[in-house]
Amino acid sequence: MPKSAQSLIIGSTEAFSGKSAAILGIASQLQSAGFTIGYGKPIGTCLGNDTPTVDLDLEFIATTLAIPPSQLRQPLLSLE
Repeated sequence: MPKSAQSLIIGSTEAFSGKSAAILGIASQLQSAGFTIGYGKPIGTCLGNDTPTVDLDLEFIATTLAIPPSQLRQPLLSLE
């Protein structure tokens, strides 16, 4: 039976608080259980990236979890 679409928001008021690590762990477990995963960030950072339209966290999580581009959402706001 297909699982219906659900959302999970993980946030923090602190930078480098482990949000990406938590997302990788939770998403990996959900994929193992048969869920299709999508990923997006409302606020992104492009520091250290030569292409300001690509968020490094978004790219890392998408690559690590093999999330297709159709399941990714670029940040609405980018802090540079």
